[in-house]
Amino acid sequence: MTFTAEEVELKNREIYDDTSGPVWQLAIYGAVHQGREFINLGGARALDQIASLAALDTRKTAVEICAGRGAVCRYFAEGWGCRITGVEWNAKQAESGRAMLERMPEPVAERVRIVNADCLAWRPEAPVDVVVSVDSMMLLPAVPAVLRHCRGMLRNRGQVFIVTIGAGETISSETRRFAWEIDGMASLHSREDYIALLEDAGFESPSVTDITPLAIDTSELIDAALHTHRAGIVELAGEEAFRGWVEVGARYLAAFRRRELAYLLASGRKQSQNVAITDNAAEPRTNYDQAGSRFQYPVRLNRTSSGKEMIQ
Repeated sequence: MTFTAEEVELKNREIYDDTSGPVWQLAIYGAVHQGREFINLGGARALDQIASLAALDTRKTAVEICAGRGAVCRYFAEGWGCRITGVEWNAKQAESGRAMLERMPEPVAERVRIVNADCLAWRPEAPVDVVVSVDSMMLLPAVPAVLRHCRGMLRNRGQVFIVTIGAGETISSETRRFAWEIDGMASLHSREDYIALLEDAGFESPSVTDITPLAIDTSELIDAALHTHRAGIVELAGEEAFRGWVEVGARYLAAFRRRELAYLLASGRKQSQNVAITDNAAEPRTNYDQAGSRFQYPVRLNRTSSGKEMIQ
């Protein structure tokens, strides 16, 4: 399936112009993300991992592409003190993000900037340390071009971090069409695809970690929250809206469980001059503790050119 930029833009406006309705507030932000307005599956657990891998602190500068209302930007600025610019092409989302910044404490607000622009047309005034994309790469029709542009925004040895829904090993054309029609997912790439895409874009040591158990965990929390808040959702949005959210959520959850869809954390470092790219990968070992209740990130395996594996 291929889509034009115009089709993607229309779908984006249709779905994401308003992410502040009663279902979002009751079943997503309040119940799953502790009041933070994350519209991603990974939430704080994925963002904390990115912050740790990127070593974010007050000296670091960052860009988030497809930043929505800026919740991820505010989280990084508040928790780690970095300066971050959120680039969002949906005008209503960007306007809402700026309005929310006005209500934030000054130490946070002064470290965040939200700009309304196409991420392929905008560049920072100076190269940054980190570029982040959270649950947005699957919405973009030209992933290779976006990754090359991300590299161009980074300083030498800077890093890109991508959390995205991708293609699992058993993905069907039916699931691809469903993901497009419901959420505008134009680019569902596999783990292997992202390793190659990052290498082709000029990133060294690309790593792609499968964090699908986190998506399953969050999807289950959302389903429970929908039923917990059924009365309020029906009162404010109607029975049809409630049933629609439940049915769509159940289908996504089934797709993750069947490995039709995967949830991926990809990263790479801007290649310095005269540095050869090696074949690196990340294999999941376990994503939960023994009780199965706390998300943990897997041990990374770096494959050398000889095929030997080294645990980091």
